[in-house]
Amino acid sequence: MLQKLALAVKSKTVELFAEEEEEDDDDDDAPISSLSFPEAFIPGQRVVVVVKPDGPVISSVFAAVSAFHAAYLNLQLAHEPFQPAAIVAADRAAVFHLRRLSDLRRNPASSSSPEESQVQENQSTLRTLRTIFNRLQFDVDRKDSEVSSLKDRLFRIQSCNSALQSKIEACKVAENLAPSVFLLDSALREAFRSARGFARAFLKLLKEAGVGDVAAAATSLYPDLGFLTEDHHGYAVLSHFCLGLFDGFASDCGESKEKLLREFREHCLVDPEEILSRDEEFAGFFERKFCLLLEPSLKSLMGSRVESNLLKDRFLRLSSLVWAARRLAMALEETVEIFRVKQGTEFSVVFMENVVRRKTMIKPKVGFTVFPGFKCGSTLTIRSKVYLDYSFSSH
Repeated sequence: MLQKLALAVKSKTVELFAEEEEEDDDDDDAPISSLSFPEAFIPGQRVVVVVKPDGPVISSVFAAVSAFHAAYLNLQLAHEPFQPAAIVAADRAAVFHLRRLSDLRRNPASSSSPEESQVQENQSTLRTLRTIFNRLQFDVDRKDSEVSSLKDRLFRIQSCNSALQSKIEACKVAENLAPSVFLLDSALREAFRSARGFARAFLKLLKEAGVGDVAAAATSLYPDLGFLTEDHHGYAVLSHFCLGLFDGFASDCGESKEKLLREFREHCLVDPEEILSRDEEFAGFFERKFCLLLEPSLKSLMGSRVESNLLKDRFLRLSSLVWAARRLAMALEETVEIFRVKQGTEFSVVFMENVVRRKTMIKPKVGFTVFPGFKCGSTLTIRSKVYLDYSFSSH
């Protein structure tokens, strides 16, 4: 359309030059003295005079071209993503503005005033910029979605790495398969490390989902307890899962020590998913603990299905480590008893380990047990991990 406009302007210029040439031919017979020359005459040069079209016409043309450009841009962008309704609307708008250009060519008098044309051109430019902005916003939203997907993938990879790390540690433990209290201590430390990682993931998921009140949950579990900082409320949640998983730990299953040791070795070296599919006893243990400890919380996390599944996988690995420690404890020659420290008991470094590792009181009191302790025979003890009651720090 712009090319046609240029051709039209060119034709007017050519016609002007033709008229000038005819006038020159008429003056060939005129005397030289009757012709006036400028002071500096340069022979062989031609002066080109360009006639501009009328102002309203060219303003209307530019306004129509801008409007067509905006409509055509919308038509292109409506194809990705494919939007049938937007394509039809943009196509109709483009055809309308092409017809407008055609009307201006046939009837220049139909042009709008320069002011109206300028307003129309500015509006078309604004629509073009808005279209570009919307496309850029769409790209930003798509990138945000990709980032969210990559974060989920990173979380899965980190969970997988954590599982592999646990397996490596378990393999190191399993190298010394002779059942001993020291081997049980290593297995329990690995289980506690896994429990802390699970609790952190659980609390992170609750925070992102905007459900649950950790402080209220901690207070309901251990009322009238002084926490040193708000971050320490998570220890109450950790205690809830650890004590729940180890409940019934010392019950005798009546199986041979060889079978118990073989099952301990299996849980150290084999993927928990595989064991879950073929060991009915472990599957029953996992289902009971899952329904009691984790499932009620997952019901409030609707819309976070991926994270909930990842959390369930981590709970399965933790359950496998607890089950392995239980099988090893029952395979020992010494009798293994589990114990918890009551709230208000004076802290003792012989039987207890402070999870905060901070000394703030002369005679600290136990707030609650985070991870149970174990008595092996009559002499050896695996210390319990406790959180101290900091409400006594002022006394």
